[in-house]
Amino acid sequence: MVTMNLRVVALALLALPAGLQAQTLGDAPSAGDPTMAPSAEPEAAPGPTMSATGVVDAEARVSASATAAPPRTGFAIGIAPRVGVTVPTSKLGVFVVGGLEIDLFLPVLRGRLVVALDATLTRPSHDGTGNDARVGGDYDFTVEETEFKLGLDVIYRLAGRERKLVPFVGAGPIVHLLKSVQTNSLGPESNTEQSTAYGVEVLGGADYRLGPGALVGDLRLVYSGLDHLLTGDTNAANLTASVGYRMIF
Repeated sequence: MVTMNLRVVALALLALPAGLQAQTLGDAPSAGDPTMAPSAEPEAAPGPTMSATGVVDAEARVSASATAAPPRTGFAIGIAPRVGVTVPTSKLGVFVVGGLEIDLFLPVLRGRLVVALDATLTRPSHDGTGNDARVGGDYDFTVEETEFKLGLDVIYRLAGRERKLVPFVGAGPIVHLLKSVQTNSLGPESNTEQSTAYGVEVLGGADYRLGPGALVGDLRLVYSGLDHLLTGDTNAANLTASVGYRMIF
């Protein structure tokens, strides 16, 4: 009896997996059952987007920051030839002037302080008449004044060298090498007199960056004495306006 009971239990255990498999197959949804269609996958949450304008603006900012010139504050050398017009404050006439400025940019005040050696050459003149009974009365004469000026200026630039427009102001002492030559209608001989005078100049102007250098324009007021027998006790002061081109190395 016991043996038969054990056989019944064994057969029941063997039949259990087959029943479970049949139940699972019976519960599977049919292909045509609309109620058992697979659910749609949830849509992904929208992420952060950037418009085309935003992309362009961002690229422009990156490009501008990458190409912006850093301030230049170290030692540098500048050379600026120039030409202009000088207007003497004495009876000497208006004349052309040529000059050359050599600059030393100092690494102080953010590179804006400059010590400049400036040289200019001009030759204004004056025509007049005289009277001397010893030579027969009236005569005409011309006095030509050769002026070589050497100045040592301290210049402050109101902006850094990386800027497009850089105004500047300055002042300094000068040495004036003066030579007076007088010719007259009495004969071919000329009278000559030379001297050295000391004075001062003040200046102002601006650099405008153009090409590898800068277009420069300045206005200078120069003063020194002039006391020759041929000119009388006067001065060699003048107002000079000039333009040139500055290269900085």
